[in-house]
Amino acid sequence: MTTKFKGAYIDAPLLMGLVLLVVFTGCSDDPTDGIDSGTTDTDSDSDSDTDVDTDSDTTTDTDSCESGDCSEPCIRRVDVSLAEGGDGFSWPTAFNDVQEAIDSAYCTTLDCDLDCQVWVAQGMYFIFKTDKTDTLQLRSRVALYGGFSVAEELLSERDWIENPTVLDGRMNIASDYSQRVFHVVTGADDSIVDGFTITNGRALEDGESRSAGAGMLIENSSPTVKNCYFRDNYSWSGGGIYISNGSPAIASCVFFGNSATGFGDNWQGFGGAVYCGSAGTPLISNCTFINNDALLGVTSGGGGAIWVQSGGLPEIFNSIFWSNTPDEIHGTANVAYSDVEGGFAGIGNTSLDPLFVDEAAEDFRVAGDSPCVDAADGFHSPEIDYLGNARYDHPDAGNVFDCGDAGLDSCVEYSDMGAYEYQP
Repeated sequence: MTTKFKGAYIDAPLLMGLVLLVVFTGCSDDPTDGIDSGTTDTDSDSDSDTDVDTDSDTTTDTDSCESGDCSEPCIRRVDVSLAEGGDGFSWPTAFNDVQEAIDSAYCTTLDCDLDCQVWVAQGMYFIFKTDKTDTLQLRSRVALYGGFSVAEELLSERDWIENPTVLDGRMNIASDYSQRVFHVVTGADDSIVDGFTITNGRALEDGESRSAGAGMLIENSSPTVKNCYFRDNYSWSGGGIYISNGSPAIASCVFFGNSATGFGDNWQGFGGAVYCGSAGTPLISNCTFINNDALLGVTSGGGGAIWVQSGGLPEIFNSIFWSNTPDEIHGTANVAYSDVEGGFAGIGNTSLDPLFVDEAAEDFRVAGDSPCVDAADGFHSPEIDYLGNARYDHPDAGNVFDCGDAGLDSCVEYSDMGAYEYQP
């Protein structure tokens, strides 16, 4: 895979006419079963919380599941350019609807006790169909992968940068704010979403799970989120991701331009990129948080990158927090081997300029002389970075992390902070 640097985002002129209407079919009649009316605590103290009160473990009618095929590997394919009526078993007969493919795969997990994958071809997949409550509902034991050109026979052949795959919260590219979903993606336990741009969610209404997690809502579940680019999502809390009760793993992701715009008498927002609730314990590694914001109210609000509610405790490794407003991380978090503007206590942390190649052009790779090069914890670093590049041991940079000192027999000692690994 060649080195590339832009976020996986498709310009509108290239996508005229590509519209996916997400139809929720398959195992469950309603993929949002279990969502209750939410309550918003607008107290002025710093522990303000937004309780979404949802249950991502959706009710499934197993009688409606007719997978019809227990062969391995269990794979369904999706291509937005095709007509309806596919079965997903090959690229020529792919579904054109992501939710339909997920639900078909999920039926197989129930009928055949198999772990399944959904392969999604490049393109823009619009989530809004008829209502703001539409969402792409993940399913347990189903892994959702983007970045395919429809020529691949192996998962390892995909390239999510070369073949950008966008989950878009609008009805179409001309949609106004009234035609954007509250949550582009909703998590599920033991699920994976990998290789997507997640954008244009808008959760700015009171109650009923309409105020948090515009990009992704994670409630009572612990999904894995990898190689994703969260951008331009807006909510009162957790513009990019809202985590309440769960321990999701978030790795090699970029959070750019997400916002918690505020609510209540004091008009305050919490967690522009990520909101971690009182029962949230996410593991975040090798992510880049930049230019996200949370509106600071009269008495509270903030966490431009991450807001941590009292009781929550994220574990953060090897990440970069820069140019987020009004602050980077608000609350208690275990942060190590990370670059945090303004500083944050923790082993291996720095507050030096990460020296992005070109921040104005959204090129968030780090330069060769960046303090982030070879300064991360190799044990917690994925084998490849957001661009699919392998780790590189810079000959002029000393490795900060030592496997022996960490009590490990072996590990990769050279790894860079952030989502991008320096490449010569």
